[in-house]
Amino acid sequence: MYHTLESLQGNFIPIYFGETEYGGTRAILLSYVDGVKLCDVDMEEKEVRQRLRETFKAFFAYRAVPDDARLENFILSRDKIVAVDLEHVYIYEKSVEDEGRRDNMHDEDYEDDKDDGVYSMKCVINDLMDKYHRIRTTGW
Repeated sequence: MYHTLESLQGNFIPIYFGETEYGGTRAILLSYVDGVKLCDVDMEEKEVRQRLRETFKAFFAYRAVPDDARLENFILSRDKIVAVDLEHVYIYEKSVEDEGRRDNMHDEDYEDDKDDGVYSMKCVINDLMDKYHRIRTTGW
């Protein structure tokens, strides 16, 4: 996956240095991402949602959908959110003919289009935001 998303490395995903073996187990070597896990960020929800959209738009350019909606898998680093666990990223198979759709991921028009990558990403963003809201309001 890191090869497919190579242009996102160092911006929206860690830099991939290669594979290695550690303790008899296959492992990948990635750059350190300096920042704060999304579950520990204290920021307005509107701002978090906007930054998540920017990250997901970058993925959508490759028809890739990060589908592990855990706040721990996203780090606020400088001014953007970095996805740090790509184990559950899948490539959306359907061809997207209208490239402008990725710029309108927040539009409600896509809510009923269950086969569209935009809808999938919107669901993941909404799931992350629900978790973020719950942590901010309840502490867990």
